[in-house]
Amino acid sequence: MINLHTEIRPCTDADVDVISVVAAYCFEDTFRTSCTREDMIAFLRQAYNHDVLTQEFANTNSHFFILYVEHSIAGYLKVNFKDAQSEHMGPNMMEIERLYILPQYKRMGLGSTLMQFALDYAHQHEVAGVWLGVWEHNEPAKAFYTKHGFRFVGSHTFTVGSDDQTDLLMRQDW
Repeated sequence: MINLHTEIRPCTDADVDVISVVAAYCFEDTFRTSCTREDMIAFLRQAYNHDVLTQEFANTNSHFFILYVEHSIAGYLKVNFKDAQSEHMGPNMMEIERLYILPQYKRMGLGSTLMQFALDYAHQHEVAGVWLGVWEHNEPAKAFYTKHGFRFVGSHTFTVGSDDQTDLLMRQDW
């Protein structure tokens, strides 16, 4: 692994637009072949627009963090507590909703850096465990989460535009 200077900092309201761009770019890069172009455009416009992200930032149970490498944005993390979680997974859990790394920074160990940050953050908040959803056909992500101690516990529907897809639910308890 390359020795890089990394920094993770909490997002502020001033980061909404940059998170919007990073989120859309990462999502499209990963999932562009999983649906039609029309469904992708509809999803990106709905999920990562300024107003939606502003509302997410305002939710005190959602926390956003930017990952910098050598002072350049390399990705971001979104975690949810309590009613901000997209599924009820039991009392006192934390959801890792988005762990996004820009394509040019993949395979540098940065996903593991963000994951460790998320797990440490969960421990600091004294939750019983963490969970996440991963697209059923995203083999690299499933392997990554398994390597980090997550196990499969179920599934739910994740809609991209008009396309209902299946996300597998994974969790780690301690």
